[in-house]
Amino acid sequence: MIAVIVLAAGRSSRMGRCKLLLPYRGSTVLETVVKNATASSADEVIVVVGAWMTNEVVERLREVGACVVVNEMSESEMIDSLRIALKALQEQRKGNIDAFIVMLADQPAIGHEVIDELITAWHQSPAGIIIPTYKGKRGHPVLLSGRYIPELLLYRGEYGLRSFIVEHSNGVKEVPVQTDAILRDIDTNEDYERELRMLTKHSM
Repeated sequence: MIAVIVLAAGRSSRMGRCKLLLPYRGSTVLETVVKNATASSADEVIVVVGAWMTNEVVERLREVGACVVVNEMSESEMIDSLRIALKALQEQRKGNIDAFIVMLADQPAIGHEVIDELITAWHQSPAGIIIPTYKGKRGHPVLLSGRYIPELLLYRGEYGLRSFIVEHSNGVKEVPVQTDAILRDIDTNEDYERELRMLTKHSM
C-alpha cells in the first residue's frame, strides 16, 4: 500500500492570510493539491489539517476521496503533522504501509503525473527515498519507504524531515521530471500571483 500524505496544518504566517483556501482552478489551493493526489495511482490520500480548518473544507476534502486527520497543536513543525498522519495510517492499515509520499499543501501546480513517476521509480528501485529533480534541483513531493516509519515516529532531528533525508542520503534516488512545479510553492502574495499568471499562460 502506498499513501500520499498532504501536510496542510500551517497557518500561512508569512502571507498574512490563509494561502491554502485561496481560489485556484475553480476551487482552492488545498483542494487542488488533494484532487491531484487522489487522481494518482496511490492507494490512499491522507490530509493533515490544523484545528482552525473549517468543517466545510474538511467535508469537501473527504468528498474527493481523502482521509482527513487533525493536528490539534497550535505550535508545531511539519514533521509533527507527518507523525500524526503516519500513526493514523498505521491504525487504519495495521502497519501494512509499503511506502508513503510527503506532499506539501501549497504546491497546486504539481499534477498526479509527478506522483505516479515517483511510485514507478520506487517499484523499479530498492532505494528507500525517491526525490524528484528538475534541472538538477531537488523538489517535492518525496517518497519514503514504509520501513522508515518506526524511526520517523521517534525522530528528533533539528530540521525535521530534511535532516532525516540528509542522514539517510545513501538510500536516496533522484528522479528527473519535466516540470519546475516541484520547485515552486506559495509562501507570499507574489508567489500566489505568479501561480495564477502561469495558469492563465498555460490555458492560452
